Amino acid sequence: MIRLVAIEIERGQDMSRRQAEEEAVKRCLEALGFDTQLCHSADGAPFLKDRPDMRISISHSAQWAVVAVAPADRGLMGIDIEDSSRPQLVKVASRYLSAEELIFAQKTPDGFAKAWTAKEAVFKAVTGKAVSFTSHIRIDDSFSRAVFIPHSTSLSLNYINFRHSNILCIASQGNNFEIITL
Repeated sequence: MIRLVAIEIERGQDMSRRQAEEEAVKRCLEALGFDTQLCHSADGAPFLKDRPDMRISISHSAQWAVVAVAPADRGLMGIDIEDSSRPQLVKVASRYLSAEELIFAQKTPDGFAKAWTAKEAVFKAVTGKAVSFTSHIRIDDSFSRAVFIPHSTSLSLNYINFRHSNILCIASQGNNFEIITL
C-alpha cells in the first residue's frame, strides 16, 4: 500500500521557500512514522537512510508538500503535485507532450496539469533513467494509464484535487493508497 501525507507549506518570516519546503517534508515523514534521515542518490532521487525496504517520492507546489512511501517490493511508484492554473504548463507543452497527447490535453479540463503531473510522476517512478518526456513516457487519452516506453512499463494514474487549484498525480503499479492530509 502507498501511504501519502500532504501538508500545506507554512513559510515563516525568516524562512526561505526552500527551508519551508524542507520543513514541510520533514513533518510529512514524521506523520508517516519515519524518523530516519532523508538522503538523495547521485541522480537526485530521494531515499530513506537505513530503510532500503521503502520507496519514497516527494513533490511540492507553492502551497503543498506531499510525501509518498511504499514497500520497495510492491512495484514502482511516483507522485507529482502542480498548481493547475500555472500558464507555463500550456506555454511549454510541446516540450513534454507528444502531438497526440497535446490534442487530448487541450480537450480535457485541467489536461495540461494532468499531463505534466503524470509525466513527472512516471519519471520519478523510473528514477535514474534518461528520459524524454515526449517520446519515452506516453499517456493514454483518458489520463488513467502511462507507459514508460524503453521498458514497456505500465503504470496506473490516479489524480486528487487539492485546494488552491492543485492536482496530485500518483503513478503506480497498483491502486492501493491511503491519503493523510494535515
